[in-house]
This record gives sequence, C-alpha cells and structure tokens, in this order.
Amino acid sequence: MNRNEVLNKLNEQNRIEWELRSHLFGASLRSVLFKGLPDVVNEHLHNWHKKVILDFIEGKEGLKILDAGCGYGRLSIPIVEKFPNVDITGIDVSENYVKLYEENTHYPAFVGAIENIPAKLGEFGYVICVTVLMYLDGEKLEKAISNFNLVKIRF
Repeated sequence: MNRNEVLNKLNEQNRIEWELRSHLFGASLRSVLFKGLPDVVNEHLHNWHKKVILDFIEGKEGLKILDAGCGYGRLSIPIVEKFPNVDITGIDVSENYVKLYEENTHYPAFVGAIENIPAKLGEFGYVICVTVLMYLDGEKLEKAISNFNLVKIRF
C-alpha cells in the first residue's frame, strides 16, 4: 500500500469513528468532547468554550460563521440563541452529525472534512474550530488551516 492509500484508509477510519460516536452518544457532550472524561469535566470544557466564543463575538455586526467540525451543534446552538440574526453554517465528516446539526440549529450543514472545505460554502467572517485540529496530523493540519483561507475569511 502506498502513502496515499494508507492516508485514505486512515481518513475513512476517522470518518467511521465519528459516525459511530454520533450514533452512540447523539447530541451529548461525550459525543464531541472527550468520551473518556467524566461528564462534569466535559461540561466545564463546554461552558468555557461557549463563554470564550460568545464573549469574542459579542457586539459584532453581520455575523457570518463557519462551524468547522460542527458535530451536533454544541457551539452553534448557544450562538443562535444569543444572536438570532446570525448566519451560521456547519461542516462535519459525519453525515449523522450534519443531520443533528440541522435539526438542532435549523441552519445548514455540509458533510466534509476541514482539510477539504468546498469553496461553494462562500465567505465567512469567523470560523469556529474547537477540539478538531488536535485530531489531524501535520500534513492534514497544514491543509486544514490553509483551507480556512480558501473560504475567504474576513476579519
């Protein structure tokens, strides 16, 4: 097996793992955070992530956000609740998470990997990418970060 075949197999295994987690844990913190940590720790991490993001975008106008690795919408839900005029879109490798995201947020989401973000998603003022990059190796990590530029992020 050559390097590309190995990487493709690993990518498929990663997608299957997240698909499985989405079905096993559904719209719970354990499904998208750390399944081996106590729920109270995941709850603390979630509240901290939420606070940092909500504080950062507070007072900003014309919010157009890409939630990369959106899962079931754990970070988009509080954004939608606090900023009802937000334009937010999710992207995730799991088809089930995309379905859950759309059900939970009533906003669109797309199946895809952040290292291959489709240009059709358009321009965004902000990208939320929390607990996603740590799952990427060096090459995929570099590609993911450079792809954030391809979605024409403006600050």
